[in-house]
Amino acid sequence: MFLNTLGISAQTVKTALAKKKHKFGVIPPNKMGKAEKKTPESKKIDQSVRRHIERFPTVESHYCRKSTSIRYIDEHLNRRKM
Repeated sequence: MFLNTLGISAQTVKTALAKKKHKFGVIPPNKMGKAEKKTPESKKIDQSVRRHIERFPTVESHYCRKSTSIRYIDEHLNRRKM
């Protein structure tokens, strides 16, 4: 009954109880969205992809040229042309 009052599911309570530390009764911090550190190889791959994309010609924004300096890849560019 109290689950509906709090607006939580039984699984939420089960998960919290499973994570509870026995000594102090403290739940560890949530680690969602915490990315692992990148390896040097993945950084090299990222740089390689960025350099490849930067080789393609860019165009100015059609709608707000005065207020931004953002450049876009041409709309006619497709996977085959890349």
